[in-house]
Amino acid sequence: MIDYVPWRNIMLPDSIIVMKSAGRDGGMTVGLIDKVGRKTVGIKLLSDWDIGSNQIDISVATDSGLYSIPAEVKKVNLVDGGGYVTLIPLSQAAKIDKRKAERYSIALPVLFKPVGGDTFYEGIMDDISWAGCRIIWSSPDDIHLGKIILRIKVGKKVEDILGRVVWRRRGEEKDILGVEFLEHTSKLFRVFSDIVETENK
Repeated sequence: MIDYVPWRNIMLPDSIIVMKSAGRDGGMTVGLIDKVGRKTVGIKLLSDWDIGSNQIDISVATDSGLYSIPAEVKKVNLVDGGGYVTLIPLSQAAKIDKRKAERYSIALPVLFKPVGGDTFYEGIMDDISWAGCRIIWSSPDDIHLGKIILRIKVGKKVEDILGRVVWRRRGEEKDILGVEFLEHTSKLFRVFSDIVETENK
């Protein structure tokens, strides 16, 4: 059963959202909800607007999870370093299944250590969603990895995220780790949005 909620219940001012094209052009950008009207929502852009379609999907985090809302672009005003977009949400919001969270390819250095451990190891995060990530570990040690702390630098900020290694593929020169994030949805989506914004610049 799909969990639906009225879009106005979750489109709240100051919430960070990710907008992506509902078509095939693959455009995506990050914004901040500014004003919520009876039929429209005003969004301040936090990254470049590279969406060519008028039909988009909005992802927004709440205390109860991540939701997706289809929307139509009504107006776009672009200025240097940002802009403003007015959207018309088209239906109720559907809760996004954590197991089906869309992933984005990146190349972000990351440090990680087992919970309770003292040694940080270096890796490259080569894809990410709001629910988890994949890490390439170029100089793996033969240690047990369960719950881990990931330390990520995004812009000038450093974020620590609690995660759990759910699978590990061992190789001769590198290991690949599949990590599920264990933090609160709102924190995960904020960090994910910051990473997407930084990678889009």
